Amino acid sequence: IHIVSLRVDGQGKKINDYKEWQRSTIVCRELERKYHLLPAEKQERRESLPLTVVDYHKGDIKHQIAGVVKPVMQGYKFQSIKEFKALLGLFHVTVEETRKTIEGKTCHGLVYAATDEKGDRVGVAIKSSKIGKSVGYEALQKKFVKANNELPDIRTRTDEEAIATALQGQPTRQGFLQELSGKGIAAILWQNDSGVIYGVTYIDHNSKTVFKGSLLGKEYSASVINRKYGTIPPEKTEEAPV
Repeated sequence: IHIVSLRVDGQGKKINDYKEWQRSTIVCRELERKYHLLPAEKQERRESLPLTVVDYHKGDIKHQIAGVVKPVMQGYKFQSIKEFKALLGLFHVTVEETRKTIEGKTCHGLVYAATDEKGDRVGVAIKSSKIGKSVGYEALQKKFVKANNELPDIRTRTDEEAIATALQGQPTRQGFLQELSGKGIAAILWQNDSGVIYGVTYIDHNSKTVFKGSLLGKEYSASVINRKYGTIPPEKTEEAPV
């Protein structure tokens, strides 16, 4: 909607237009909050286009990363920095928390960077402030609090059934991952150098939720996944007294 108005008052004098854009923006934000309207600012709009994997070879990394982290922050539910990082990793983006002390006060921040096909960070990291407050440290903490409050809603019967079916029917790790992927669920398996799976994060693109396996129950946890698709850790043996 465009509003056209005269720049003179009833006495024919010019109306003060100093910083009129900033002043009108403040009024717009107040009206949006009062009447529960969707924000009109471009950077606050929800992305409707599908997310695109970042390709560091193409350059313009800042714009590519912003095209991933903004809609991810707006559309997905996750409860920790680890879950957020797992989700971003699907699109070749990583995030790190930064801390610095200024006059005795610790300040927290986030930096984003592109990754290669192996998940290793490449190129220069970009401060969240260069992208926008909506993807900054404080916004991320608010996301965690909101997701924790909605914890019961994150668990879905559909996820349980899909994961259980894949576990029962797929004898190999690759088959397990592919079956879930076909149902819109990504399973991120965390393992050590010995091949022991110590954690599993599920990302349901249908409901746009991210959660650890144990949230669904013990039968979906990392220990179960490891027994079937990982390496069984050696049993500890007590040393005989000398």
